[in-house]
Amino acid sequence: MEKGKLNQIEILIQDHIITFNQDQAIDHKTIDQFLRSQALKVFNERLCVMYKYFIPYNVKKPTLKIRKMKSRYGTCYYNDQKIILNLSLIQCKISHIDYVIAHELCHFLYPDHGKGFKALLSAVVPDWRDKKIELNKLFGRLPS
Repeated sequence: MEKGKLNQIEILIQDHIITFNQDQAIDHKTIDQFLRSQALKVFNERLCVMYKYFIPYNVKKPTLKIRKMKSRYGTCYYNDQKIILNLSLIQCKISHIDYVIAHELCHFLYPDHGKGFKALLSAVVPDWRDKKIELNKLFGRLPS
């Protein structure tokens, strides 16, 4: 979320800029709710797409939650069959969102970042290393 022209707030979502005039009495809570609704829609669509790659491995489809996170793009609770994604990802390209979702889905088979994890992630998202570098540039260095 950025301050745009005088009395405007601009939000970048999936390469689209949405502009709110501050005189429309839109507060940060309203903007946060809007971002969450958009994120939930996009993230669930992308989870459905990326999950297809994991069906042959008998991975159960996880539930998806969204949270503001300072130090992660996503996290996986494989015992609870749940993935949590960083709300800020809604401002990224679909390919970055797909990478993070695939990364978290890989953890349902490999809890660490060892050879098996990297091989599976490479099979699903061949350019995942580039995506990780791009995300780190966008958000600053976050742990994997």
